[in-house]
Amino acid sequence: MSAKTLARIAIALVVLVVLWGASRILSHRSDSVGGWSVPALTMAEADSIGIVNGKDTVNLRRHNADWTVNGWPVAGEQPMGLFKALGDTAGAELVGETVGVHQQLGVDSTGAARLRVYRGGNAALDLFLGKPGAGYPTVYARKASDPKTYMLHSNLGELSKRPVDDWRSKHIITLVLDSIQGADVTHGRQAYALTRDKDHHWQFKGGAAADSAKVTQWIDHFKDVEASGFATPAQADSAHFAAWAAGEFEQMK
Repeated sequence: MSAKTLARIAIALVVLVVLWGASRILSHRSDSVGGWSVPALTMAEADSIGIVNGKDTVNLRRHNADWTVNGWPVAGEQPMGLFKALGDTAGAELVGETVGVHQQLGVDSTGAARLRVYRGGNAALDLFLGKPGAGYPTVYARKASDPKTYMLHSNLGELSKRPVDDWRSKHIITLVLDSIQGADVTHGRQAYALTRDKDHHWQFKGGAAADSAKVTQWIDHFKDVEASGFATPAQADSAHFAAWAAGEFEQMK
């Protein structure tokens, strides 16, 4: 192959690369003009969030700085993760402009999860979230008022499919061990009480000395208690709590 032929091939490759780059720039420019855009929302501005996915409904509501989900306390900063995901959608890619692709991509009204964020009592954001896109994390999405479908580089798809129990706080109790001054224990028909003196020694309320090391070790189990899950209504109805031990701790005020 001659030097002249190699030069022509090199020039052709350069032209192709330039054309490809121009097409990418133009496509992004088109998206930015008439493409994906959502209101800038913060946790402090939102009143509530509704997620409907099939038969599952998640209702997140803000109470000042705290949030609940279907009436239960929310775990940690989970709502913040949702707002972060909404902010991660800047690189949205237009993948369809008509309703013809909605069912295929899972963004039709019957197959999609619907996410609505309310501000001032009105829906400031209304999205249909469908199937995962190419790559991770991605999801196909469209605004309820627009037939255009986009692929979002965001984990909104995962969040929209999260059941209520996964939003709920599993925290049961946290004890500051040094503040515990006493404990009342009931196990069936047996009951006893423990108190701690100023020297951090434990004794039974009748005055008999207790094994302070064992009492301290026992209380240590309750310093941070988290549930592994939640009982179903049927499981809760059939639970027999009388068979379990009950404990009450007295904290220093």
